[in-house]
Amino acid sequence: MGVDVWAAGITVFEMAARAYPYSDADDEVEALQAIATQGCPPLPDEASVRLGELGVAFVKRATAMDPKERPTAAELLLDAFLTGADLGQGRREVLAMIQAAGDA
Repeated sequence: MGVDVWAAGITVFEMAARAYPYSDADDEVEALQAIATQGCPPLPDEASVRLGELGVAFVKRATAMDPKERPTAAELLLDAFLTGADLGQGRREVLAMIQAAGDA
């Protein structure tokens, strides 16, 4: 489901950025409106460094504005960010969340 994939991407964004997208907005409603009209913003530099190139690409793919452009949960499970040899605890948790969404 496109929404589940989007949620996975936003969750990774929030974990890396340690803030939700548009957290500098005046309030949560303004942030939600920005997400709905502008899509997910680019990751802050610090978060991009934390995630690395593969993680940044993962977030971009999962949070594409058009749901038709997002991978399916099954496709996302094959993403290099999740299938890399070095699966740290954070990646394992993201992987488990995506697998659970695919089973729903």
